Amino acid sequence: MENDIFTSTASNDLGMYCDKDWQKSFAQSLYMAGMLVGSFVFGFIADHIGIRYHILTLFVKPFYWITGRKMTLAITSLLLAGSGSACALLPASADIFPAFAALRFLMGVGHVGSFMMAFTLSLEYVGPKARVMCGCIIEVPFAVGKKKEKKISPSGNRTPVSCVTGRDTYHYTNED
Repeated sequence: MENDIFTSTASNDLGMYCDKDWQKSFAQSLYMAGMLVGSFVFGFIADHIGIRYHILTLFVKPFYWITGRKMTLAITSLLLAGSGSACALLPASADIFPAFAALRFLMGVGHVGSFMMAFTLSLEYVGPKARVMCGCIIEVPFAVGKKKEKKISPSGNRTPVSCVTGRDTYHYTNED
């Protein structure tokens, strides 16, 4: 049974099952589309628009920190936090799917924008000799987190039973 690990899931609360199962894939596709749009939009803003204002504010020291990539990082972080919080606070109703999907798109925009700006800023701060090592070290927590996911997550690494037994079923197992 699906409720043996989690008593409530977003899929169940938003009615994304049976004939509306496509909504899960659609919401994830919108998230990925948001990442695509965000990479272009915030990359352009940080590299072109931000640098121009950055040069102008060199003469006004109190405003120096709010331009360029730092400002873009702040904007994308706020976008990600705001859309993620709004998505989590949505009432559990199947009628709310359009708002859920739109917020997933905005979460994708904010996610990729935050990562790109944080990655770029950290590589700019370390200097040319340490950039390769810093770029590799930044990715280590993602790999470690994925490896430890089975022990940390209450559901572990869930594999459909049909992959293990060959039968068509919706039950899950923690077997590899």
